[in-house]
Amino acid sequence: MSFMENKNRSYDLNQTYSIIRNNIEMGMQEKWKTLMITSPTLIKGQHMIAINIASLLSKEGKKVLLLTNTQNNSFSKIKQLVDQKQSDYDHILFFSTNYLNNVDMQRLTATCDGVVLVLQEKVTKKEDMKKVKMLLQKSNTDLIGIIYRKAPKMRLNRFFGKGRKAVES
Repeated sequence: MSFMENKNRSYDLNQTYSIIRNNIEMGMQEKWKTLMITSPTLIKGQHMIAINIASLLSKEGKKVLLLTNTQNNSFSKIKQLVDQKQSDYDHILFFSTNYLNNVDMQRLTATCDGVVLVLQEKVTKKEDMKKVKMLLQKSNTDLIGIIYRKAPKMRLNRFFGKGRKAVES
């Protein structure tokens, strides 16, 4: 799953989030129960993406736990909470900003089924994307999707490889 917001084109935001939800749900039926929604560095408004994804999943009748501001808690506290709550929820979503500067979130990623990475044109640096990709590979965590905000064109295939499909909006 990849997603692009195009600042030069009007789009139906509800339809876009529905596509994201469908892609996540298809994967979650297979094995994705815990997901992290994060960005390499701070991106303004990123929390709304996590809230909207959680809301759409819950509207489908799923029990969703959305943990936000997890950078204020230690890895062990978050892991303990997840272990306690995992059987009570269909999906557990973590929202964390500034992934590269948060060691606890990097450790937590290894316990997640996948990561949705939020990038933004003219904010996210290519070297930061490469660092995140390397950390995800080291932790053997699937990068299940990319939300690329305010992008004029999809250019991620150079970085992530050919075959990635974008949902343009």
